[in-house]
This record gives sequence, structure tokens and C-alpha cells, in this order.
Amino acid sequence: MAVTRVIEVGKGRPGRFQSGQTVLERMFLVETNSAADDATVVKAHASIPALGAAHPNSTATVREINPDQHEDDRKKWDVKVVYRTSALVTTNEESGGDDPTAWPADIAWSEFSLTRVLEQDKAGTPAKIQNSAGDPLPYETEELWPQVTISRYIATSGYNPATADTYRRTTNSAEIAVAGRTIAIGQGLLWSYAAPVEVVNGVRYVHETIIIRVKADTDKWALKLLDAGFYAKSGGAKYRIQIDGEPADTPQFLDGSGQWSLSNTPVYLSFTEFASVAWAGLSLPTTLAGT
Repeated sequence: MAVTRVIEVGKGRPGRFQSGQTVLERMFLVETNSAADDATVVKAHASIPALGAAHPNSTATVREINPDQHEDDRKKWDVKVVYRTSALVTTNEESGGDDPTAWPADIAWSEFSLTRVLEQDKAGTPAKIQNSAGDPLPYETEELWPQVTISRYIATSGYNPATADTYRRTTNSAEIAVAGRTIAIGQGLLWSYAAPVEVVNGVRYVHETIIIRVKADTDKWALKLLDAGFYAKSGGAKYRIQIDGEPADTPQFLDGSGQWSLSNTPVYLSFTEFASVAWAGLSLPTTLAGT
């Protein structure tokens, strides 16, 4: 199995001249002695310019070799060789250059939703949401909050896989500027962190994607749970709550200190669900320009 003939096709030298980049092509017809020969055999022949070889009339060098086998004759191949004066930017054309770690980050602000129970009337004087008999009337509401997705490339040599475990599902322990917005302490939650390895312009890089959610209210990311149950405390001793002499068959409101809340006023206990971490080590872009 071998290449038997290579000829350069006439009228096979088109080109494109762009700002900062020249792209030139050459086309070759290649014949082999076996239909079982594959693209690697065709590419390896000495008459096909190798990757990195210079164009005969330009400083452009070979960046792509594309062998295409004929359908009607499996021993014949059309081989397009592409030369460029700089590597083609495949992901961020506005940035220029062939080093994706120098490209500005891609930034996308969007929103996410949270469902919570609303008990407080926000109109006028704060008041409980309750029915006409004065009993709580909890209402589920959907809240929309901002989130930002940051996508960028970093060098594999500077990437530590433990980074994901350090920052994922953490809140910011210090005020920080991220993608054009200042996030106060505890308002940000690094919701997602992904870092697959990708090949760009023939080099392996880590494609880092970070999603940060922002909840700019008093509770921030504290876990709020209703203080309720079947038991209460009296004088430090726990007892089963009874109604009309019978054990309560539904959880009853507690007052935040273990006492049965006869006023039916909801009290929420606050817990810390996410660790608080300094995000400075992530070197997040501070502006919408991605830098």
C-alpha cells in the first residue's frame, strides 16, 4: 500500500487576505495502489507539504491538511493544504492572536429562579400574610435573580484540578467585582465549575466555565427553615404538643427558642449551607470586556 502519483492541481491556489492574516490554499491529486489506503498514508507522502512548512510564495505556513477520498475511485484523493500567516482564531475572532489564554473571557449575564414561601406583606407597614381569621396563609412565589457565566481558556500547566473542589458551591467571603458588577460579601454563590481539556490550534488548553449566582437580599444564601415540629420545650424538658387533649397530628409553629408558638407566627431558623471562601485566587474578570 503506497502513494503512486502526486500532482498539484491547476487553478488550485486560491487565497484570502484578511486584517492581520493571510490564508492560502494548494490542491493536490493523489493516487495510491490500494483502496484500503487511508488519509494517514496520503498525508505522509513527501510530495504533500508537511504541517509547519512554508508556502513557496509567502511567509504563511501549513496549518491544515485535508485529504478527501473520491467516492467513485477509492484509490484517488483530493488533498487541500491550507497555509496561514497566523493560527486561525476558532473561538474568539474579535480577540486576534493564536493563544486562547490571551483571549478575553466570554461573559453572559442571565437569570435563575428560586421558589420560596412568602409570609410578609411588603406593601406599606410590614404585616403577615394571613386569612381573615388571622391564621397564616403562606404563598409560594418565584423570585428571579441574576447569574453570570464566564468561559475562558487557561494553560494546562497552570491548572490544578483541586480548584474545582475549593471553589464549587461556595459564597464570596469578601466583596468582589465580577464582570461589571460588584458582589457584596456573601451575595455570590459559585454554582458550577467545569474545566474540560480542549485542543485549540493544535495545543491542549483547559476550557474553564464558571457560573456565579447573585442573591442580593438580606438572607443572601443562608438556609432558612421553618421552626416547627411535634415537640416543644417547657423548662428545658421536651414534651409532645397536644391539641384538645390529643397529640398534634401536624407540625406546630415554634417560637425559635423551643416554645410552642400559640400566636401562629412563623419563625425561621438560619443555617449555613455553603462555605465562605475568598475568590481572589480565581482571578475572575472584573469588567464586561472579559478582563
